[in-house]
Amino acid sequence: MYLAMNPSNDTDCDAVSIPGERLLPPHDFQQKLKFSFRELTQKLLTSPISETKYLISRSVADLVSGWAQVYMQPDQHADPALGDGYWVRTLYLDTPGADIYHRRGVGRSRKFRVRGYGSSPELWLEMKWKRREKVRKRRTVIHQDRLPLIMANSSQEHEWFSNRVHRYQLQPACQITYRRQAYLCRTSHGVYRLTLDREAFSQPHDGWRVPLETGNCRILNAENAILELKYQGDFPIFFRSLVELIPQVPCSYSKYRRAISTLMDQSMGDSACPTG
Repeated sequence: MYLAMNPSNDTDCDAVSIPGERLLPPHDFQQKLKFSFRELTQKLLTSPISETKYLISRSVADLVSGWAQVYMQPDQHADPALGDGYWVRTLYLDTPGADIYHRRGVGRSRKFRVRGYGSSPELWLEMKWKRREKVRKRRTVIHQDRLPLIMANSSQEHEWFSNRVHRYQLQPACQITYRRQAYLCRTSHGVYRLTLDREAFSQPHDGWRVPLETGNCRILNAENAILELKYQGDFPIFFRSLVELIPQVPCSYSKYRRAISTLMDQSMGDSACPTG
């Protein structure tokens, strides 16, 4: 299967025209629209979006990655040494009754987490919620040294997050670290984002910290990857040529629920972490 590679490093969506190539998006998507990554991210975060998720094989993930390199642009934090990827460190929060894990009460539609990227000292306080099948996020950045102070409610900054932590008695539940490839695109028809997550590991939490160390328990088989397509409105024509590469059907896969289940198995005496 032939995929034309785009040698340009401009921040465009550069779809390459090949006569007869059925994998290409329609002609009306093949236009270059300049965008800033900050502007695009803000647009995605402030508008309700739809998400379609797939659990795919490594070979399919490689095809998807090749498709994205042609028709989209790598995230601004992408590291070529990691295959246009970067490491994501996420501290997940939950209530004393594990309501988010059990998807009840506040956990029925919301997730709270603290996220870091690579070795950056910046952390993002994040709330993600779902309503009527649309997903939204609210997030703000802090320096990692300020996290304990903010969580102790000793600072009026970022009260939108700390107030919810205290209202729902949220506390660290576990940390998950994984390698992500992220691609972005804007056309006259909308804004699109594609992420591929691989090499996901879980570990017990270390209080209000998000350490650089990676856990040793796999929560995602080494032969699999998680693909997420994010878009506004109905499923876009832009992604239709991509899904032709994917034999799997959309599914629901929660890294957090998988991680907690793994840690619970360990606490009950199963000390062996999955490594495959």
